[in-house]
Amino acid sequence: MPCVLASGPTPTLLRWPAIGVRDSGFRFESQPAVMELGLTYRALAEGQVDIVAGNSTDGQIAALELFKLEDDRGYFPTYDAVPVVRSQLFEVHSEVRALLDALGGTIDEESMRRMNYLVDVERRPIPEVAREFLAGLRVDWQ
Repeated sequence: MPCVLASGPTPTLLRWPAIGVRDSGFRFESQPAVMELGLTYRALAEGQVDIVAGNSTDGQIAALELFKLEDDRGYFPTYDAVPVVRSQLFEVHSEVRALLDALGGTIDEESMRRMNYLVDVERRPIPEVAREFLAGLRVDWQ
């Protein structure tokens, strides 16, 4: 079966041979192409490519009615978002640590994909989407 593959950033592209895709019965017409991540989904939806490496939380997956394959072999590492702060922030605003701790573990993959959809597809302002999400957590953010 001829197959055209596109990829996101170069580190993702370098992982494709490791997952055994080439040994799975797929025959690629060309080497995987490096593409801007935002373009890969449109190329897939328009039939320009057959498979892409993307981010599981991208709102474009639902918007373009794409299908996310399960990585049952665990070749693609999970990339969880984490807050990164200067230690001085906690010295000046000690309450921030508690707020960030309260947020930890609250944003699952589906929630993040939904928020990304609202921002990227429906063009809603990020602060508005974030406020709505936080309001639904029932945490005192004051």
